[in-house]
Amino acid sequence: MDMMHIMHACIYLPYVIMISKQIKQDDSVHMIITDYCMPEMSGYELLKRVKESAELREIPVVLMSSENSPTRIRRCLEEGAEEFLIKPVRASDVSRLCSRLVSTCRR
Repeated sequence: MDMMHIMHACIYLPYVIMISKQIKQDDSVHMIITDYCMPEMSGYELLKRVKESAELREIPVVLMSSENSPTRIRRCLEEGAEEFLIKPVRASDVSRLCSRLVSTCRR
């Protein structure tokens, strides 16, 4: 699977997790990648819920937005985001995230 397919698969994962509100013990989530602007919940709210959850808090969360807002970025990073990407996402961003995902999976 190439890097862009991985990104597409990961982008929708957090929304599915929050809708189901249950993660089976045998499911492996290694990274959550989400847009900042989503229907019903912002990426910041999702980040806070993940970091407040005993089951999910260790999962790295990456947010992305087309708006380069230093205040928004700083707030997300202070709340525990692994990274905040500005769209359009570049190939180098995807490569860096894939490297992190691979190293996380090896732990």
